[in-house]
Amino acid sequence: MELVLNAAEHTADRDRRIVHQRSRLLRIAKSVLHDREEAEDVVQETWLGFVRANQGGQIRSPAAYLSRSVRWNAVKRRARRVQFASLETIPETSIAQDPNHLDAIELERAIATLPLTQQTVIRLRFYLGLSFREIGNNLSISTNTAASRTRYALAKLRGHFDAPD
Repeated sequence: MELVLNAAEHTADRDRRIVHQRSRLLRIAKSVLHDREEAEDVVQETWLGFVRANQGGQIRSPAAYLSRSVRWNAVKRRARRVQFASLETIPETSIAQDPNHLDAIELERAIATLPLTQQTVIRLRFYLGLSFREIGNNLSISTNTAASRTRYALAKLRGHFDAPD
């Protein structure tokens, strides 16, 4: 009887820790996404991924792993929110009315010619306003790599716009 009671107490204690952990993870995701429903989705998806990844119990610090994973997944979800209009769907009249719009289209065309790694850092840096450190953390690359990819991409873009037509 005592063994059953201890098991029930252990289960209740574990459930309290899970609820506490979930609310902490939800706060992390919500701080990135500013949307409770999206944050709940990220926490749930991350939790399921954690359970699958930790079946052998090899993750030494589950709380740290979950915190970092939730933040990373929330940032990725936030980045996917940015919608890029297809260049073919932009009406010609809007280009004629706004000359700066043409510059934005030409810039997007130029960015699309860059390697994907450089497109990513350019968009994270200039569309989302992330620092090189944040870019490095989010892409699991060093801060210096994020900065150099940005530098190379900007050099290619300058070359694109300086080239004679």
